[in-house]
Amino acid sequence: LFFELIKQINTSLPETNIHILSNGRKFGWKSYSDKFSNVKKDKIVIGIPLYSDVEELHNYVVQDRNAFYETVQGIQNLERNNIAVEIRVVLHKVTITRIKQLSEFIWNNFPFVDHVAFMGLEYTGYTHHNYDKLKYDIKQYYDTLIYSVDFLHNMGLNISLYNLPSESLGVLGFW
Repeated sequence: LFFELIKQINTSLPETNIHILSNGRKFGWKSYSDKFSNVKKDKIVIGIPLYSDVEELHNYVVQDRNAFYETVQGIQNLERNNIAVEIRVVLHKVTITRIKQLSEFIWNNFPFVDHVAFMGLEYTGYTHHNYDKLKYDIKQYYDTLIYSVDFLHNMGLNISLYNLPSESLGVLGFW
């Protein structure tokens, strides 16, 4: 059904950009990601969160022991099929201390990605149940965030910042 929907959009609305948010794991199955070879791909981007460069930490956030490997494999399979990938780095207390290492991991393993989005924590879904475990003071991590954004930008990747307090953008030099 998923692939039929994409084919229908491509047929009915050929100029429409399609941005799909996914955990990326199912794309780790080669047979699944290969199905994209039959669809028009030039207007498709798959946005996938990568929570850490450390398997155990990513798996902890996702609450599944195989999540890291499957996500990494999914990103690689999408590249093999010429599908644009956006990596979403969600900033929260559990992961923010490693964003420098994660940025280096992204460059070393996925230099082909089309976009990296650093995203402040949104108060949606299960966030309110775990807010005390997830909240952080962005001011404590300015240097790390600046390093990560500059590093990936200097390597030629497209970078965006989302959901950060506007006062932090000025301090970060982006305002």
